[in-house]
Amino acid sequence: MKRIAVRTIVIALFSSSAMSAGAEETGIAFALQDVYCSSHEAAPDTIYRSEFDYSDFRQEYADISYKLEPLVTVRAHINEFAQIWGRISTTDTPVDWPGKNFFAIFKNFDRTKFVAVKFHVPSGVSTSLMGELVHGENLPGPNLTTAISTQCGDFAPSSPFCLTTNQGYSQALARWRIAGGTAPNACELTPGQDYYINIAATDPTAPSPDCSGAICKVNISNYRQQ
Repeated sequence: MKRIAVRTIVIALFSSSAMSAGAEETGIAFALQDVYCSSHEAAPDTIYRSEFDYSDFRQEYADISYKLEPLVTVRAHINEFAQIWGRISTTDTPVDWPGKNFFAIFKNFDRTKFVAVKFHVPSGVSTSLMGELVHGENLPGPNLTTAISTQCGDFAPSSPFCLTTNQGYSQALARWRIAGGTAPNACELTPGQDYYINIAATDPTAPSPDCSGAICKVNISNYRQQ
């Protein structure tokens, strides 16, 4: 899979000279990860952990719709779970993870960037709690790669159950369970821990009827049960 390069633009922020070594380029990429994922939220990686290039910018805001009608939207800070899946209408007060059983349509998902949605698993949560994110059928947008990780922007989590790649509409993007739970083939979450749902277009160059240039409509449904 090839990522659309934005490296030419962002390198200028750190150096006016051309890159001459892979190690130097890697250092800049991870400096950018610190900028867009914040060192106070997650420690930086020391190696490339996946084919996703960390010099891609993090998308932090999007227009979110909870209905298919085009004008019903809210401007959301998509770094936070509650702002996306914590409501079922634009007038609701957002609630924290595990949120509501409903879908959210990103009206302007930028397929040249990545999304990292932070959430917290409360201490004492029941081990019977489980859930998943699903790529919606209406306005699905491009195929997505999704990872649940303790690190922002990490698309190579240690557990294979915390990663899905190239998922199209109606496919599960992220299944999870609480540590000690019995849901099969699910990413295990530890109570008291912060996590990120990292989402990116698998191939930003792939054609999609829900995209215009880099901007796409992407429908992701949240399901949880106890």
